[in-house]
Amino acid sequence: MGPRLALVVSLLLGVSSAATLAAVANDARAALATPEIRISRLEPLIVKGAHFKPSERVRVSGFVNQTKVAITVRSNVAGTFTIDLGNDVHLEGCSAGAFVKAVGSRGSVATLGIPPRACAQ
Repeated sequence: MGPRLALVVSLLLGVSSAATLAAVANDARAALATPEIRISRLEPLIVKGAHFKPSERVRVSGFVNQTKVAITVRSNVAGTFTIDLGNDVHLEGCSAGAFVKAVGSRGSVATLGIPPRACAQ
């Protein structure tokens, strides 16, 4: 093998190794991300979940301003989901707050707590 060929082969192996390490690092970061749920919109009330396992069945339940919530969804391949609770569930203004828990069928768990807000008397 000539010196030029040896240099090309070693460069290709280096690039390939770097790409493999980057892919493994991205997968590791995704695996370490903690599942979470959050309110993304108040009217209508929209709840979003992230960092769940891909295609995981997720049971979201709890109370939002004294309204019972219980919905089962499936996360997409990226591990996210969106739930539209509609206009019947409110958190704006005076509110009893919210506590919602999302439990995945493959072990993912996330909670969301919003403290009550009192009205000015």
